[in-house]
Amino acid sequence: MADETISLDYYAPRFRVEIDGETIPQDGIVSVEVDETLDAPAMVSLAFNETLDPRSQTFAWLDNPKLVPGAEVKVFLGYTGRAVPAPKPLFEGRLHTLTPAFQNSGVPSLMVQGYDHSHGLQKVKSHFSRTNARASDAASEIARLNGLDASGVEATATVHPSIRQGEDEVDLEFLRRLARDLGFEVFVRGKALMFRTPTDGETELLTFQWGRTLVSFTPRLSTSAQVSEVRVRGWNPATKERIEGKATVADLKGLAGGVSGAEQAGSGGEPVVRSIEDRPVFSREEADALARAELNRLNDGFITGTGETIGMPELRPGITVAIQGIGTRFSGRYYVKGARHSLGDSGYRTTFEVRRNALGSL
Repeated sequence: MADETISLDYYAPRFRVEIDGETIPQDGIVSVEVDETLDAPAMVSLAFNETLDPRSQTFAWLDNPKLVPGAEVKVFLGYTGRAVPAPKPLFEGRLHTLTPAFQNSGVPSLMVQGYDHSHGLQKVKSHFSRTNARASDAASEIARLNGLDASGVEATATVHPSIRQGEDEVDLEFLRRLARDLGFEVFVRGKALMFRTPTDGETELLTFQWGRTLVSFTPRLSTSAQVSEVRVRGWNPATKERIEGKATVADLKGLAGGVSGAEQAGSGGEPVVRSIEDRPVFSREEADALARAELNRLNDGFITGTGETIGMPELRPGITVAIQGIGTRFSGRYYVKGARHSLGDSGYRTTFEVRRNALGSL
């Protein structure tokens, strides 16, 4: 989205909620909130406008047979005049909780919440175990066993002598462990498992200008967790051979601007080192890759920020945005790691969380 002032298209937000394929009347819903993050299953919260039928003494929504845990829910958000509703839902998952509130006067209220399809991965242990396998093989198999589409699984090159899921490790923990060692991210979008390299090196999809399309933005720069070097000291489980790997500033992925957090950490002359000890690795290449992933993960937290804009259904975790008009140190590209879409009496707003790995503008 090119930088623009807020047009009239943004003053008529619309939404659609489907439960088990049936569209819920808009006048039955007071508010809609979709909270997405790369670190946890996305959540939807629906507040219903409850009414009581005086004849049957039943409530319109509390007693509705459609509102049951396990029902499939889809949420579409957008605006009149902007091709709304979108062809793909902003949220897709299942209902999990119903919370009515009975007050001393008036009719009760009802809050219904659900999670996306990654929530089920927190309950299942598939006990994956395979020799001569790639991490992407494991991710694809976990997707298949959980009824998810594996089209978002990025192929990995390294063939490991063995990949094994821990005895008490649920599927989501297993995938996150594999992803962390690769410097990948893992989440579910729709019914597709995304197991991939973060796309923060790509061109920004949205641009926000403070005072125009950006309501507020609060960045935070911190070197407290920054290191300039990561060393891995591991061992080969098969041969018991000692294997070491290393990553330095030169191994950082493409920077969002100028000076990186790792360079700031090492500016005193001596490198600030993070050590990973006693990890099973099968080669020097695997140890180096593990060190690079950890160095980049730590460096990604150099600058973080929270912001608010008008409701933007396109603003989702896993995309790059540009933020302008906030000075040369903080202006530039950021990677979105969380977004909350809220539509209610006060209109449609999106708050978001971002990160970047360096100082400087675009």
